Amino acid sequence: VSERGAAVHRRAKHGDEITVLVTQMCVLVHILATATVIDVAIIGGGPCGLATALALSKATCLHNAKVAVYETDSFAPKGASIQISKAGWSAITAVDREAASRIRATGSPVTRVSFRSLDGKSLTPKPLTLLVLLVSLAFRMLRLFGVRRGITRTHTWHDVRSTLAERLRERWGADVIQSGRTLTAVDAQSADAVELRFSGREEETVTARVVLACDGTRSAVRRLLPGEPGDDLLVNEERSVWRGIAPAFSTRGEATFYKDGAGRSGLVFPAGVGQGSSWSLIAPAAEGRAADPDEARRRMEAALPHGIQLDATLRKAIDGSPTVLEHKLVVRDFDNHPWTCSVPRVAYLGDAAHPLRPTGEGTALAFEDALTVGMLAAQADSLDAFCVPATL
Repeated sequence: VSERGAAVHRRAKHGDEITVLVTQMCVLVHILATATVIDVAIIGGGPCGLATALALSKATCLHNAKVAVYETDSFAPKGASIQISKAGWSAITAVDREAASRIRATGSPVTRVSFRSLDGKSLTPKPLTLLVLLVSLAFRMLRLFGVRRGITRTHTWHDVRSTLAERLRERWGADVIQSGRTLTAVDAQSADAVELRFSGREEETVTARVVLACDGTRSAVRRLLPGEPGDDLLVNEERSVWRGIAPAFSTRGEATFYKDGAGRSGLVFPAGVGQGSSWSLIAPAAEGRAADPDEARRRMEAALPHGIQLDATLRKAIDGSPTVLEHKLVVRDFDNHPWTCSVPRVAYLGDAAHPLRPTGEGTALAFEDALTVGMLAAQADSLDAFCVPATL
């Protein structure tokens, strides 16, 4: 502050001491207003980051700690649908039973499964056809008695995130989630803390004793930290993935898997309670990347086989989707890069640590990571004992 004040003083035309004093005070107020000191900064407000914060809220040593979740967007609806495996349900139930119950209520049960080629020919083995029919009839009978059970449940990504955010605010207050914050710089030169800089409604600097990076496959924390591999640890599987939700089209509980002999595969399944149907299509990688949803749709249509009529269910789902998302299919290079971060006070969780193919295990592993961090916090005798590099 003194250095800035001296610079202002040198530039003052008439050495107006009042102007200099007021300017110095304004600079001081600005620094105090924009510099935040917290104990745990969680980067990423998806299911992983929110579940992690929820797990930490249960730890006695963190009851008086300053914890915040920083998210780039404003929590508007986005994303496609997800399925949570048994391991994921066990983890999120252990983290917070109430949150798990609310998430389960947003799920749409899958009561039957079929396998087809992209042009609609049945690929379901004949011995399996009768079994699938019997299972479907059993679930229909259960629904007559008000029991909503299925082979699995599917949820929209947005419903899962919104439910976790609502529960987290109940546990830790409305200010625990800081939305509209984009991470722009990470300074880890200090041995005692990590400095984070955000853009958004205004510039903000945050000093955190611990940083938990839950910000997805292309982690901004990893990219901004000097010495970290960034996207170099991602293995491109040379496949493109398109996804969407058709809110007005229902599969009536059926999940249909598609494949052809040219490396293409697809899936149409219930999106969530009252959300219509969700779909995904995987094909050999289309060069480049879509700039917007309209271009993503055009690129997806170009990747579909020519000269055939697409299966009616898949076509209705695609045509009924107002937005098409596109991304590349990648996994982590587990052999050539270490699991841990080179900065002692930073740890990666969820897809930032171990991106997976879309098999339903990504969200489950994120919940398991959250549970693990919560258990570490529960075992710590104090906040200081948790906020040490050895814990991470």
